Amino acid sequence: MAEHLWDLILRPFTNTPDKEALVLSEGNFTYGQLGQAALSISTQLKADGVEGPFVGLYAHRDLTTYAGMLGIMHAGHGYMPLHPELPQERLAAMLERSGTRAILTSREHADGAIGLAERSGSKVHVIIANTEVKGERSVEPCIQSPYAYLLFTSGSTGVPKGVPIRQSNVLAYLKEMERIAAPTATDRFTQLFEFTFDLSVHDIFLCWAAGGTLVVPSREQLLAPAAFVRANAITCWFAVPSMALLMDRMRTLKPGAMPSLRFSAFCGEPLPVDLVRKWSDAAPNSRLLN
Repeated sequence: MAEHLWDLILRPFTNTPDKEALVLSEGNFTYGQLGQAALSISTQLKADGVEGPFVGLYAHRDLTTYAGMLGIMHAGHGYMPLHPELPQERLAAMLERSGTRAILTSREHADGAIGLAERSGSKVHVIIANTEVKGERSVEPCIQSPYAYLLFTSGSTGVPKGVPIRQSNVLAYLKEMERIAAPTATDRFTQLFEFTFDLSVHDIFLCWAAGGTLVVPSREQLLAPAAFVRANAITCWFAVPSMALLMDRMRTLKPGAMPSLRFSAFCGEPLPVDLVRKWSDAAPNSRLLN
């Protein structure tokens, strides 16, 4: 197993750069394109002299989100997800409590990020990600950091608390999940969880560690998950059980509805036995992990 999350994409980045790594509403990206975009962002952060253990990532389901995660870690920081649709007051509090002084964002979300920085004080500055790489960029060694990311609790039991997750934590989890799920380069993973929820890490890095393809649904595709699975030949699924319950109520969890699935995982809520039976009928070729 690699010692750094960046190392997970080094093999497909260098050996199979033309292999599809990421499918987004804005387009499809190969491992070469993803890696080059990440290196470009890393170069920006280094040139800007960004300091501190974490960099805020103000983006949502776009290339900046995924290349930004890798670029931030390559530059020696952990990423802190900042969902553009969350209240700015909450995001400003997260920046203050974490001591984060830099926000990486896309051009699309630049105005919101600048507004957030202004609310947070002059010590927070905004970096607009440059994901357009001209020519080849060599694979540079990453700056080692103990941290992978920083997530905040929901605050349902008090003031939201920042929880730093180390690279070693994530790598240990991935090592065990690789044993259980046995992902390969032919697998196509869902990415249903929000970036601000730590279960998103399962899909993203388990997929890239195997050289697979991460398929990120649009808002419209999320309304019809079974159709999304069929249209994109998804092989590895990960979601909360309530999504499957909704599919059942919408009568889309029909026998044989998702034949491409070979591995289905559920987490975060109770998984009823009758739902397990219906899911197994809808995905007859899939193992199911609760």
